[in-house]
Amino acid sequence: MEDLIGCGWVEEREGYQIIAMGKVIRQTAEELTDRYFFSPWSCLTQAELETLRDLLIRLRDGLS
Repeated sequence: MEDLIGCGWVEEREGYQIIAMGKVIRQTAEELTDRYFFSPWSCLTQAELETLRDLLIRLRDGLS
């Protein structure tokens, strides 16, 4: 928490409170996480997504 305070993202006030800059950083991180996570899948067709889903289910079931 001290590091976050040092970055100016959080302040200690009746506990820890995220401040405006911290909210911007968090929102940016959330958006980038979504973009980086979903972008590899966005190029797949519906048929490819269904095949991937089926393969993942088979993998999961095989690991059980």
